[in-house]
Amino acid sequence: MLLVVGLLVWQPWDGAESVASPTDSPTPTPTEPTIEPSLLPPAPSFGPSPSLSSTSNVEPGPTPPGRDMVFDAVSSQALFVTADQIGGAVPSAVGPIVPSTAPAPGWGLPANGVIIPSSCLVARTVVAQPPQAYAVRDWMGGTAFTFRQEVTLLATPTDAQRAFATLVGTVDACASYTVVDPTGDTGGRWVTQPAIEGVGLYPSVVQQVTVQQQTATTNGYRGHLLVGNAIVTWTATTTDNVSSLGPPDGISAIVQARALAAVQAAR
Repeated sequence: MLLVVGLLVWQPWDGAESVASPTDSPTPTPTEPTIEPSLLPPAPSFGPSPSLSSTSNVEPGPTPPGRDMVFDAVSSQALFVTADQIGGAVPSAVGPIVPSTAPAPGWGLPANGVIIPSSCLVARTVVAQPPQAYAVRDWMGGTAFTFRQEVTLLATPTDAQRAFATLVGTVDACASYTVVDPTGDTGGRWVTQPAIEGVGLYPSVVQQVTVQQQTATTNGYRGHLLVGNAIVTWTATTTDNVSSLGPPDGISAIVQARALAAVQAAR
């Protein structure tokens, strides 16, 4: 049984209407295929996570530096963490952290893929329409650990604030969803714990996730951070117990640090 708690994060976007996309028209609702329930693995049962805490008493913090920053495809590269930072934050990353040899995916779902239910689309894609720019980096550590970081750029900081508000609301509402990928095994069922506020200067959320695929089940954390016109998303997973990743605060901290460094470098 999942215990749902309220999600309250500092929202610099207060007063702006939540929209699914900053510039484009709404995405047509895809036709959802029929899947036999027996083909979907059962949802896992989460125990209490000592590293996650409720945000029911969170007070708004000061305006973060770079709130009005506009990154482009070049300057946004500074938002990506380094292999050394990943290795220092994740105790289970045995051996060197190396780039993944798999082709980097583009933004969005796999070809002809859909989300069930469709209302959970942005929990996976961050925004509902193709963004201004998108970049991703994948890392591996040994045989069990993977780390993916995505940077999604919107046209303006205001657009990013609205998109982030929509993302946070969707993440909070979608305790589980299934990515249907007819072309391969990049889909699977995502089951999550309620998101909590990340620690640091920039608005962020993080949640525990389990991804059930046909060939493997992975456990980990997924987080999102807002800085200027960028939404930075990271996903750390392992085939071992999620405790081997350490507390998510460690990964959140390096993503926060890179965001601040990127803002300072761009000024």
